[in-house]
Amino acid sequence: MPYLQYFCYSSPWMALAAAAAAVANSTLAILADADYQANYMTVAVRQANVLVANWAGDLQVDDSAAGRTLFNMATCVQAFQGSGSLPYPFNPPRLFARNSSLVITVVNNVATATDVQVVFHGNKVFASEEEMRMGAVASQ
Repeated sequence: MPYLQYFCYSSPWMALAAAAAAVANSTLAILADADYQANYMTVAVRQANVLVANWAGDLQVDDSAAGRTLFNMATCVQAFQGSGSLPYPFNPPRLFARNSSLVITVVNNVATATDVQVVFHGNKVFASEEEMRMGAVASQ
């Protein structure tokens, strides 16, 4: 029986220039201690240090371990986030392999300087209670 432990993986804020088609990337490392089950994703957007609810930028996430992207092409954030007031649910949850990485790419479709942060909400997945406890000891 797997043991689950709540955890969030967050990208750093990615700065996009005030130009349409400006691109920013961030690599998010999945730690080696456990696989990761993403249940939800949120995208936070700010312009001039003010959070923005409706942003017309595009997002793509590349999963290095699976050799796959989450979308067939970069997709407008509003297509799956709406106004951003609710998280986007992964149904079924998306599993990311331990010791892998996610490359997050955002594209600015507006001529305003924009910062974007992507957060995956879910669980570390441990094979056993012992593995979970060993990870907790190693991180102290």
